[in-house]
Amino acid sequence: MTLILVQEKNGSKTVYQLGGSNMMDKQNVPGDANECSEVRGLSGLDIESISCGDHHAAAIDTNGSLFTWGGGKTVQYNKGQCGHGYCDFLGEAKRVEALAHKRCTKVACGGSHTLVVTEDN
Repeated sequence: MTLILVQEKNGSKTVYQLGGSNMMDKQNVPGDANECSEVRGLSGLDIESISCGDHHAAAIDTNGSLFTWGGGKTVQYNKGQCGHGYCDFLGEAKRVEALAHKRCTKVACGGSHTLVVTEDN
């Protein structure tokens, strides 16, 4: 999977995803590898940072809120790396409420984990 952060002509930013819109498993690759779709759940947000792992992805907006999506459809792929307290697949970006009181500044997604740097606050 590949993420693309595009600054539109009007100044807004849009996150697009290549490599399949479902991120549920790798069985559709390369069949869906050429699909490009806007990531649902991020419209209207001013995204400044993105990262993707094997089966999930993350974005940080200018307010320091962390959003994650994906995760894989089975426990083989989904280890809770999206940070929402469960291992369900997320078809659209959702704010990570466990970090709502923190300002996230950096994010890095790995195979089955997500690392986040926050400011002291």
